[in-house]
Amino acid sequence: MPRSQLPTFYNKREPIVLFDWVTAGQTVDIFDQITTANSVLELLPVGSEPEGFVPGGGRCVKLYNSTSPITNTASVSGLRVPVDLVNEDTIIECPVYYPGGFIDPAASVDIYTCTTTVFDRYHKAYYPAGTDQLKGWNTYSFALQAKPGGVVNTNIGMGKTGSPDPTSMDYFRLALVDSSNPDATYVVIGPITARRRAKTKITISFDDQNLSCYTIAAPILAQYNYKAIAFVSTGLVAGSENKMTWDQIKDINATYGWEIDAHSVTHRNFIINDPLPTDEEILNEVVNSVDELRGRGYPCNFFAWPGGGQNETAKEACRTQNIIACFDIGVDFDPIPWLWPSGEYGRIYRHAVEGATGLAVAINYIDEAIRLGVHFHLYFHNLSDDPTGALNTNTDDFITLMDMLKDRENKGLIDVVTYDELNTGLGA
Repeated sequence: MPRSQLPTFYNKREPIVLFDWVTAGQTVDIFDQITTANSVLELLPVGSEPEGFVPGGGRCVKLYNSTSPITNTASVSGLRVPVDLVNEDTIIECPVYYPGGFIDPAASVDIYTCTTTVFDRYHKAYYPAGTDQLKGWNTYSFALQAKPGGVVNTNIGMGKTGSPDPTSMDYFRLALVDSSNPDATYVVIGPITARRRAKTKITISFDDQNLSCYTIAAPILAQYNYKAIAFVSTGLVAGSENKMTWDQIKDINATYGWEIDAHSVTHRNFIINDPLPTDEEILNEVVNSVDELRGRGYPCNFFAWPGGGQNETAKEACRTQNIIACFDIGVDFDPIPWLWPSGEYGRIYRHAVEGATGLAVAINYIDEAIRLGVHFHLYFHNLSDDPTGALNTNTDDFITLMDMLKDRENKGLIDVVTYDELNTGLGA
């Protein structure tokens, strides 16, 4: 039967569902069977999804070990029938929910497409490293295009091992491994979807309204015809000689076209400060900062969690203010823009470009974002000739990075956009 055309990343909010865990044989039949090894694949009832939703919608399944005695690996695989999905412009995505309690260093999840015989694979692996930073929903994106030279980047965990012909990729496989505590480990998997690669979008932002935004960053970005976002903690404006004033914030918006969004009132972390803020204090931090900025004429559609700290009280406060999306701190791409309007505020990461290794790592991630055709967010605090400060970015490194972005832009590989511009383009 005729196959539906895959949408690109930015011109349609919904991807094509390849497998929804309810029925095999979708319009685009990437799987004609599902097999499990040492594991149970349990379809969760509607209404029992972790955190109350699935990124992008649809049903989800819980994967966990089933054998007795418990083994250390549970896996699920799907056989792909011959369809015209396997080319370098195909991106497959899969949302996975991680509970707390992964055991370091034994727990890991490996997601990949592979051949049936030798398991040459295109994959992305996740290793929790003993933290709950990625607890919750995380969406994996992987392309059926090898990294140049077939090199696996272990920092990102994506790439290709072996040298298979992409048309021989027969299986999708998700393997859950926990040799320390296998009977207590599980993941939840959402619908597997696919889309065509699109031009990568890059966003630049600065936290904490430091004066260098106005005196250094804005003039430099203007030379490249780039704009950035200033995430402002409204109660700390003009708080010292190193902070922007309200007049400078107004000018950076009016003269340089920067977007102005909220970053709380006092930059208080909502989950780790001692003492912890009350629900009323969190509500005031969100609502008052958004109201202040909107009262000054800025749309303020977005919110950056101070220090990455978030909880349900903070999310509900953002919902009351009709915030479109909220931003975390971490190293990952933004593969699910169609989630934004839901108000669920799934994790959307911002990658800090700071310290001695910040430039090299950022360039690496940008090129990987181009390979995947996804959005990537670079964020900064302060530009300075002194690179030693924890929140400093060397000004020369910043210029080098902008040169790199302009090179990729001139080659037609990226667009540099603010979040208002990105959101306006979604669904067009």
